[in-house]
Formats: sequence, C-alpha cells, structure tokens
Amino acid sequence: MVKKTVLFTCILSILFTLSSCGVDRIFKFYTHIQLLWKTEDTGGMITNNVLVTEDTVYAGIAGWEGWTESGLLAIDRKTGKFKWKVPVELTDPYSRLPTPVYYDDGKDGIVLFGGGCHFLAVNAKTGEIIWHFNGLSEENKKKYGFKDEPWDWRYFEMTPVIYKDMVIADGMVGVFAFDIKTGKIIWWIEGVSGGTHRGDMLIRDGVVYKLGSWWASAIKAETGEIIWDGYIGFGGLESSPCMGDGKLYIGGGGAVGAVDMKTGDVVWEVKSVSRDGIGAGCLYYKGKVYIGSEKLWAFDAKTGKLIWEAPVGGIEAAPVEYEGKIYVLDNGCTLWCLDPDTGKIEWSENIERAVPFGDITIKDDIFYAGGGRVWAF
Repeated sequence: MVKKTVLFTCILSILFTLSSCGVDRIFKFYTHIQLLWKTEDTGGMITNNVLVTEDTVYAGIAGWEGWTESGLLAIDRKTGKFKWKVPVELTDPYSRLPTPVYYDDGKDGIVLFGGGCHFLAVNAKTGEIIWHFNGLSEENKKKYGFKDEPWDWRYFEMTPVIYKDMVIADGMVGVFAFDIKTGKIIWWIEGVSGGTHRGDMLIRDGVVYKLGSWWASAIKAETGEIIWDGYIGFGGLESSPCMGDGKLYIGGGGAVGAVDMKTGDVVWEVKSVSRDGIGAGCLYYKGKVYIGSEKLWAFDAKTGKLIWEAPVGGIEAAPVEYEGKIYVLDNGCTLWCLDPDTGKIEWSENIERAVPFGDITIKDDIFYAGGGRVWAF
C-alpha cells in the first residue's frame, strides 16, 4: 500500500511539474474543437488575421527588436509547415504588419502586403518578389515625405484592398493605388484621414473607406477622388470597421458608433461603452453589431441600442459568425461560442496557453488564428 501511495504521489508530482512548465498541452483533450495543427514558433508576432488560400496560409510577422526579422510567412495549409519567408524591414520596432491580400493573375497568384515604409508584391507560390515600393529611397522620401526615424510614423499598417488591377494601400503619408502587376503608382492622395490606425481598409461598390486616429474618409477607388473626409471622434479610432445597412460601424477609445457610408455623417454614438478602450474589430450580422473589449456587446445596428452584453473579456479580435453562432477568441486563446440573439454562452474552450492577435479567418469549415504561431482548428 505504501509503495502504491508513493508511486501515485510521484505521478502527481510529475504531472504538476509538466503542467507548470507548459507541457500540459501534451495531455490536452478538446470537447468542442479539434486542433488540426499548429506551427512552430514564428520568431515574432502575427498582429493581424491571416490570409488563407487553397493550399497556403500567409501571415505577416512582426519580429522582436534586435532578435528576429519581420516579413511575410507562407505556411502549408494541410500540414502547418513553413514554406518560405520574405523579410521586410520595420522602421518602428513596435510596428505591426497588416493582413496580406491575394490577387489571381491566372498563374501562380500574387500576394500583396506592406510593412514599415515598404509595400511588396510577391509570387504566391514561390515568394519571389515581383516589385517592391521602398518609401525610404531618397526619391520617395523627398516626393512623398516618408521618414526613417523610429517612433515617428508607422506607415503601411492597414490591410489594403484590391480594386480591378489595383491594390490600394494607406501609407500614413497618403493613400497609394499601385498597379498590381508592375507596382506603378496610378494615383496618390496626400493627408487623408491622417494619424495612425491599426485596422482594415474596406471597399464596397468602388468606394474605399479608411480610418485615421479620429477621422474617416471615403475615396473613389478608380480615381482617388475624395467623396468625404472628416472628423468622427468616438474617443479615437483604433479598431477595424465593419459594414452593413449602408453604415460603417466603428469602435473607438471607449465608444461605439455608426457612420453613414454615403455622407460620412454620424448616425449614432454610444459613449462610455468600455473602460479599457476598444481595439477589436466589429461584426455586422442580421441587424446587430457585435464588438468586444472587457465584455462582448451586441447593439441594434439601426439605433445603437444595447441588446445584450456577455461576460467574455480580454477581447482584441473581431467576432465572427459561423453557422448561425457568434465566435470570438480572447487574449488567453480561449474560443467562445455564443447565441447571437441572447448572448448566452453555449461553450468555451481553451486552444492553447498563448496570446493570439488578429481576427479569426474561416475557410472550408476550418478556423485559423495567429499569435506567436498559427493554429488551425
């Protein structure tokens, strides 16, 4: 009996030691999800959602200052193994890389992405650089006002959009429309919705929508003509907007609001929603706007009336809808599933002891999320 007790105590001690070292993942069992794969450590941080194509996952990696390099990482979609990486130099050590975008050229495909003062187009299959806009060349610094001073500007941090054969990107000093195949600048407009913003640009019906620190603007994608540009407020704009019912929905420093997409007028604003500030993007789904921070909230998209709030905290990513349910990933890497009408938590499950960034990307019934690595589940 003593021997059995000693053996049992030793087993418990070993398991406790493994758990405290983070090796408890070996013994992890999932009830609601199936972890298909996770990559090895990327050597940096994925600060936006990943791009998923038929056979590859693309992620922008912000490297740790002085230790690892930043760049675009290509990952095999079936296995989670790294394929290749295209490095990019970040002027600001705390800069972020936006989500890359994909263009079908009828061949290998083209992936377009920015980082620091650079914007690149690469072969989607091989990672070979097709063209590279370098804002730090002497010509571009003089012509467009780019600087190579850390802590000053962050430049290409917003996810670009594609319109016909152009990719439109916010370079902070202005908005650029590049020819996708050649990199030629089709148009450039200076000083629109100035200020830093870490989020997505959006496009609908040939109109590009972008945010600045306190401002928002609408631009004709074909010509670069400004439709409207003005102060929005909302406590400072830090999250990616979403669209629905003719409105842009935006989270700010502590507020949530709606802006008319045609005029730029504020339709409604709910102040003092969050004490921590809202950095997460939002989701429009069936007449409701879902957004989170220290809680997850649902608002009536027409009036801004609060419908429900759920005790799901630590949210830095936009909620997503899948098969009629709302899913959100918190900064402890726990996935939550909620009823969209009532906010009732149906289940939650921790994927791994890690800190994810960016939104969930869904393709072919598989969820993809990134942080220090990429998970597929």
